[in-house]
Amino acid sequence: MAAQLFSSLRSFAALIIACLTTGSFVHASSTWKSVSLDGGTRKLVYQSTATLLGKATPIAVVFFCNPTHSKVARGTLGIEVQIGNVTELKSFRFQDFEGPDALTNGKKLLRVVAVRANAPALSFDSLLSGWEPEDNMFSFGIASESRLKKSNARTLLQALASDVTELRIAVTDPKDAKLKLEIEVATIGKQAEFKALLAHLE
Repeated sequence: MAAQLFSSLRSFAALIIACLTTGSFVHASSTWKSVSLDGGTRKLVYQSTATLLGKATPIAVVFFCNPTHSKVARGTLGIEVQIGNVTELKSFRFQDFEGPDALTNGKKLLRVVAVRANAPALSFDSLLSGWEPEDNMFSFGIASESRLKKSNARTLLQALASDVTELRIAVTDPKDAKLKLEIEVATIGKQAEFKALLAHLE
């Protein structure tokens, strides 16, 4: 299961890079983009620049869902965080997250907080996958089979389609708990897009 989900995340990464408008991954302001792909996959892509470890860094947060499930296909859903210019973030141990045999396996180094307008925040710590989609970039992600009724990924996406106003994501360095990559995504007014992302999800 873990190997399959890791493979799915890598496949989504390749598609995401192909759909982004510039290879330089630099954007003057935050943007959102909805993408539909053959095979039933839908993506909602947020791109911006975040201050990570004191450096202005291009980032993308990709929310994806494929509700298809059959004898030959298993749909997945989840989120992926892409970090650009990683050579400028030398103090963070990206290499420890790399691949299915990563040194960080079994460690819940991802913290997600979904801030709600009229309810307590949804928060959880999670295992995560990591890979290098291309030079000077690194991706973190979580995913689950879309048919599963309960998973952190599904609960988060459903909350985003309801009343979440801000998403906070933090990845902690495996050797230094004080060293974190922290990203905030304002999601006010994006509920309709998240509902469309989850269309046909049973």
